[in-house]
Amino acid sequence: MLVVQLDPVHDRISRYFYSIEVLLRQRVRLEGHVAVGLSAVTWGRPGGNGIVADDNVKFLEDQMLRKVDEFIKDNLAVNPERKVYEQLKSS
Repeated sequence: MLVVQLDPVHDRISRYFYSIEVLLRQRVRLEGHVAVGLSAVTWGRPGGNGIVADDNVKFLEDQMLRKVDEFIKDNLAVNPERKVYEQLKSS
């Protein structure tokens, strides 16, 4: 599951304070414990914190999409066969 979390807090003078986090959570099994499965974060990037004017909410969307793009690039870098599959599927 790809988790994209935006935590905005609006102040009373037209600003949003925000933090963004993008994580990939997957089911994993501990080596030697076949029956034991749990959820773990297998990829993550600190999204950072910031301040944006409340009339520029589009900026927050752009920041989230940028973090999702980072995940896609990292995922394709370690799973190159998926990239070939996606290219074949789109042609």
